[in-house]
Amino acid sequence: KKVAIRKSYDQQISKIRSDLDTENKKIDTDVAKINQQINNVVDTSEATLTATIEIYDQQLKELSTQNTTRSTAINKKYDTSIDQEGQRRDLALKEFERRQKRIPQLEKTIEELRDKITAVEDKINKATGGFQMRRFASVIFGEPPAQVTPEQVGLVTRIWLISVSLIVSLIGTILALASFVLADREVFTPKNITKKPIRSSLRRLIVSRRKFYQKNSETRFANFLRASTELLSASKERLLRPKVKYFERPVEKIVTVTKEVPVDKVVYKEVPKEIIKKEMVYVPFYSIEGGTVDLTGEIKDLTDPEEIKQKIKQAVDQYQNKKKDTSKK
Repeated sequence: KKVAIRKSYDQQISKIRSDLDTENKKIDTDVAKINQQINNVVDTSEATLTATIEIYDQQLKELSTQNTTRSTAINKKYDTSIDQEGQRRDLALKEFERRQKRIPQLEKTIEELRDKITAVEDKINKATGGFQMRRFASVIFGEPPAQVTPEQVGLVTRIWLISVSLIVSLIGTILALASFVLADREVFTPKNITKKPIRSSLRRLIVSRRKFYQKNSETRFANFLRASTELLSASKERLLRPKVKYFERPVEKIVTVTKEVPVDKVVYKEVPKEIIKKEMVYVPFYSIEGGTVDLTGEIKDLTDPEEIKQKIKQAVDQYQNKKKDTSKK
């Protein structure tokens, strides 16, 4: 950038110098013309020559004065332009240095922002991995999923829905037509296709005659000759083609016959089996609660644990003896 600024300043200085040289050349040309006029007036009288010389001297002085004034103005303008351009150059260089100092910081900031953008794009790519429309838009437009715009996704979605609806609508129509075709028996019935060469030849003859009268590009004899040749070739093919005859031929058919074979009948008999059933027998005895014996009156005055155990054991033995007697009866 410094080189460009200096180059522009040098070009402006060269332009000013060329303008100054042009003015000087113009003044020199005027002086040369006056000298040429002086030289031409050699044969005139001395008085006239003197007057002419004075006039030319006056013109020369005026031209010199004008040249000096113009040169001074041009030099002043040149110096002023150089000073202004120098000031502009200094300001441009200061601005350039200031920007050069800010470049590392800006580059660091740009790198940080790029890292953040990359992280965000990775998250977007992972989040949109299951979105089918965004992946289709990425493949169609050749961009990563994170850089696909909503307009592109909307366009792909519309195309997808329109194509699916179109396919669904066509499938119904196609299935309906296929059902009609499958329901028609004549479609599956083989047909004997017979060729009619003579009829086709006559038809082509008529068509060729019509074309002849429409275009009139060939002679009648040429059209008739071509049609006759085709008729004769078709007749030849019809006569030489072998005839195929169809006849019914008996074919052995395997028939499956189901026969009944007598077998012994399976009889299921009931065998009596002794079943032992357990029943609960109720034996009444004096007690306070179900399953307990009241010994309060007998052990009320006893304090020795051994005596209490002995008394309880006697009561249990009596209860068991009563139970055995009841079961025997």
